[in-house]
Amino acid sequence: MDEVVIGRDKEINHIIETLLRKKKNNPLLIGDAGVGKTAIVEELVRRIINKDVPESLMNYKVVSLEMGSLVAGTKYRGEFEEKLTKIIKEIEESENIIIFIDEIHSMVNAGGAEGAITAGDILKPALARGSIKVIGATTKEEYQKYFSSDKALMRRFETIEVLEPNKYETKDILDKIKKEYERHHNVHISESVIDKIILYTDLFIKNKKNPDKAIDFLDSVCAKVKISNNRNIKIKNLYKELLKIKKNKEQALKNGNYENAINLYQKESDIVKKLENVSFNKKYSIKEKDILEVLEDKTNLVFTKEKLKFLDKIKDDINKELFGVEDNTNEIINTIKSNLLNKNGFIKICLEGEEYLGKSTICNLIGEKFPKCNYLKIDLNEYTSSTDINKLIGTNPGYVGYNDKYIFSDLKNNNFSIILFDHYNKCHNKIKDLIKEILKSGYITDNKGEKIYFNNSLVLITNDLEHKNNIGFNNKNIRLNDDLNNLVDKKIIFNKLTLDTLKSFLEIKNINNIDEIIKLCDYENYNYKNVLNNNFIGN
Repeated sequence: MDEVVIGRDKEINHIIETLLRKKKNNPLLIGDAGVGKTAIVEELVRRIINKDVPESLMNYKVVSLEMGSLVAGTKYRGEFEEKLTKIIKEIEESENIIIFIDEIHSMVNAGGAEGAITAGDILKPALARGSIKVIGATTKEEYQKYFSSDKALMRRFETIEVLEPNKYETKDILDKIKKEYERHHNVHISESVIDKIILYTDLFIKNKKNPDKAIDFLDSVCAKVKISNNRNIKIKNLYKELLKIKKNKEQALKNGNYENAINLYQKESDIVKKLENVSFNKKYSIKEKDILEVLEDKTNLVFTKEKLKFLDKIKDDINKELFGVEDNTNEIINTIKSNLLNKNGFIKICLEGEEYLGKSTICNLIGEKFPKCNYLKIDLNEYTSSTDINKLIGTNPGYVGYNDKYIFSDLKNNNFSIILFDHYNKCHNKIKDLIKEILKSGYITDNKGEKIYFNNSLVLITNDLEHKNNIGFNNKNIRLNDDLNNLVDKKIIFNKLTLDTLKSFLEIKNINNIDEIIKLCDYENYNYKNVLNNNFIGN
């Protein structure tokens, strides 16, 4: 409990008020993991030790009670109940103990074999009498899952909601605790560093909550600086050289080579002087480069121009494998690169055009060649029914497969993913609405009410333009789904097969009778599957 809790006076005062009540004097902290529930209780303990509480609480002790420790070793029926009953009796007799039960939802079923009573049942009478004081902490999901089913236990507690601090409150917290991290890591943490950390964690780390994720990130950055700092590397190299010289000096003395030993001794003295001249008290400085490197490690994204050179290699590889789509490939790669350089990890690109022009093939090649990413291809030809949405976000409660894994499950890890929605125009409208929600909001909600974020994702959508031959009219392209225009970063149009492109391809392949083949392909009416079968550009 070295760190002081910042900005939680309201919650701490609410706990103190609840503890001082005559009835229902048991506070229950409810909030998401990482918002600081346990830290609030630790701050209460610190205030009790420092006598910074009302007089009637000054002599109290807060004791942590772990349900795992109670259940451990109870082999026979009745041992668990006996152990817990003794603890409650001792607490009642002492009259100055407050029990703290972290993850208090575990007590609802603790010890509850068939026909046996649970820890909650044993605690309820003491809670009802007000003879013991209990502080509990749990998450919203666990509270709803376990406590809501036991109304008698639920009404013994006064619920106190612990909300996630906003970015301004998180900054205030980091400003006030940074001295502890500066002292521990021997670094200097500037205001701009804190601002960058809050910005990047808010943008890219969605599966955790502040202040926990911001503090963890700050700690990681400080540790990274200590490892990679030039001064630290220089010291390590000097020590390695010193050990090597000492070893050689000892060997020279054993061999009687005293002249060489004297020379090595002089070198040893020089290195010792260099180490003495190194200022161990000088604080390391944190640069934005250090912050970005930690962010890249945590998310598998890349933001620096040097590291993004692999995109040029992917572009060259695609242009070698495909023919006639160089401009489209360049446009896709440039869009990805510019977004990443601008620190945008949620990239949305729509590829639109006739079938068999290479849209899906390009996406597959990008997904396969992109390093450190989770590639997810979703063929929307298989999502023509409204119930197919369950494959993506899970089955509704009460139906078979509710607890089964679904396609978007892996995205909860928040690492960089490439998601291909192939043949957008073929899927059911309910699936289209889900995809539009992803593009618009950057997240969706699964069957259990949990958010799935796409903030670290490259979303690729292929949209096939239909070709219809209407009686009495010329053939024309019917452009579909213009509602995607305002939801994507870039819409890239794949143009139809041209005569010049087809001739160039056939010439490169050293194919004879080009004019005859062109007539057979009937490229003007897009009937060129014969060309595709000769590996023109794939599908």
